[in-house]
Parts: sequence; C-alpha cells; structure tokens
Amino acid sequence: MFELKSNTRFGCVLVSGARTAETLRDPIDLGDGVWALFQNPFSPTDKRAQELGRLWSEALQGATLGFLATAPSSSPPTDDPDTKRLEQVAIDSLLALMVLGMPPHGRVMRMRGAVLPDGEWVSSIGPAGPFVSHPWARDFEIDENRIKRSREVFQGWQVVSFGGEHSYVRLRKGLGAWGRAIREREDAGEQLHLYVRSIEAVLKPPIAKTKRTVKERMQLFLGRCPQCRALAEELYDLRSSVEHLNAWEDVLGTYGTVRSGAVALERSAQAELIAGYVWERVLATPSLLPYFRTDADIDAFWSQNESSRKAAWGHALDLNAEMKARYSPPS
Repeated sequence: MFELKSNTRFGCVLVSGARTAETLRDPIDLGDGVWALFQNPFSPTDKRAQELGRLWSEALQGATLGFLATAPSSSPPTDDPDTKRLEQVAIDSLLALMVLGMPPHGRVMRMRGAVLPDGEWVSSIGPAGPFVSHPWARDFEIDENRIKRSREVFQGWQVVSFGGEHSYVRLRKGLGAWGRAIREREDAGEQLHLYVRSIEAVLKPPIAKTKRTVKERMQLFLGRCPQCRALAEELYDLRSSVEHLNAWEDVLGTYGTVRSGAVALERSAQAELIAGYVWERVLATPSLLPYFRTDADIDAFWSQNESSRKAAWGHALDLNAEMKARYSPPS
C-alpha cells in the first residue's frame, strides 16, 4: 500500500490534464521505490509552500498522472546527486510512457525533496516540459496495461543510459534525438528530422549508402512492400532536406500546393509512430537489446539473413491501423 513515509527522499514529475482510466485511483507500485500516480500525493503544508508560491500550486493543481521515485533519507534534501538522480528516474519513467504514445495534456512539472518528520521539504521545483502533442493526436485513456508496459521500456532505457562508456553509445544518441523531437514546438520539419535520426540509431546505415540502406532496412519495421519502401525513402528525403537547411516542403512538391501541407503533417505523424514503435521494441525486449550494444553488434545484426532478423525483431508495425487509432486528420 502506498505511503509517503517520513525520512524519505523523492523525485517526482506530475502531469495535468492527461486522461487516465477511471479504474486508476490508487498509486501503482512499479518496484525499486518507483510509483505511478494518478493524483497529487503531497499535502498542502509543505515547509516551503509559501516561498514556492505559484509554482507549487501549479504543479499540484489538476495533476492526473505522475511518477514518484523514492529512497530512504534522514536529512533535509540538498541538490546532491542522489536526490537529482531520483528526479531523473521519475522523468525517465514519464519519457518511457511517452514512447508508447501520450494523449494531449497540460503542464508537466518536476520536483525533488524529502519527507521529514515535521512535513515535506521541496528543494527544487520547475517545468519538466514542454512535451508536444501532434496536431492530429487523438485523446485516449492511459490504462494500467500501458503503465506496466512503460515500466518494461524504462528498464531497457536504464540499461542503455548506464550500460557503460563503450556500450549503447549509438542508442543513447538516438534516444537523445527522440527526446529533442518530443520537445520541438516551433518547427515540424525539425521534429520529423529528429524522429528519423533517432530511428537511424538502430538502422546504422553506412556512409555513402545511407539512403539505400534506410529504404531497405526500414522494411523490417514496416513490412516488405513497394509502399513501405516508398514511405521510407520519402521520410529519408524529408530528413535530409532539413539536415541541409533546405525547405522540407520542397520534397512534397509532387503532391501540389493544396495537399502538401496535409501530407507533411501525415509524414510527421508516421515518423513519430515509427520511432515510438522502434524504441518500444528495442528497449522493452531484453533478448533484442544486446544486438544493439556496440556498432559491431549492430553491424552483425543487420548482416544476418532476413529470416533471422525477423525472428529476432518480431512483428512489423501495422502503420495504417496505428495511424487510424492514434491520429484524427481533419476531414
């Protein structure tokens, strides 16, 4: 049973306005001192509430989802590495959930501190986002199965993050690109560019053969068909246009002026879906993750015959079905 006990340090991230299943009321124990929350877990009597003022109120008001990472402590918190690490665990838990898809939501706030015998003490508080929802994103409920699946993604995320100086270097860079993509608010082309770059961490196309290799290898994710190959090529061309500081819309000129804007949004949604699918599969599949530990391991994975790669990877993404389920383009 959940209880935020005295002499406990914590890091927390709270999200307002995210829709969760009505059955989710009580916190879910995710193990290792981490909890999924569905309402504000703190009392309004924090020792620094008056000093924190508006930020404290805004962090707690309307919180419908959050993650809390805890560890024993007998002293007031400072900005020491251990307390910061708890806050990062909470944020990474939210990011792992976002890999699976996140409904539109409001403010995201992070905080760290401790629960002392005479009340809560918050040592730091501030925004953790913003995280950007696609303009076509459908609203949906976060249920317990999604929370538990996100924990599997989180476990793989930790392996990649702390696997050692020479392990998972490429995947860390890819996750960094994905993390920047979900925060990109100003430029839809840059967001698509970052999603495709994050996928390339797993594809590892060789220099001078990048486009051809991306088209070929991405079919492991999408299925082997002419339409899948054409989509992979177009996503690569869009990414390259942005990479070289060109107008990414120029790639879509064949669709005509009227349609090109809608196609651009469709491609950005597809890039978001494919990236989420790839990272969920890699991070939440313990048997698959070692294939991507080093550059040599990745090369060995892609040098296998197609049937061996499919056996290791698993089923392809049903992109059309997921697009219908997750996005609602204007009619």
